[in-house]
Amino acid sequence: MEEVQHANYQKEGFRKKNEVIEQLIRDYIKSESQYDVSKAMLDFEEEKSAFEKIRESLAKDESYRGKYVAIMKGKVIDSDPDKVKLVERTYKKQGYVPLFIGFVGHQKPVEVPSPQLLRRHEVRHA
Repeated sequence: MEEVQHANYQKEGFRKKNEVIEQLIRDYIKSESQYDVSKAMLDFEEEKSAFEKIRESLAKDESYRGKYVAIMKGKVIDSDPDKVKLVERTYKKQGYVPLFIGFVGHQKPVEVPSPQLLRRHEVRHA
């Protein structure tokens, strides 16, 4: 089923990594509707906290530096320079369980354009 979903994402034009990841998460939530979402969020926060605690030591290890790591039960279970490949491979191996994906190293800040606020006298009608 996962392979079919991924193929559908490609057909539909979901080419950006974050869009693929978001769709995989949405599909996971739909498929696991009986799963306690608040428990999943708590587990996710615990994995994120574990990543923050070991991030510096991971950055010193060349095998992780510049890669994304999958954290489950407080430990690194896999790594890859490609975030989407890591997510897909990890969920395929582990099933849809709460985990955290973090980047080891320095990331460039992401700039997100914000909408501009136009004053009434600046708005022109065509």
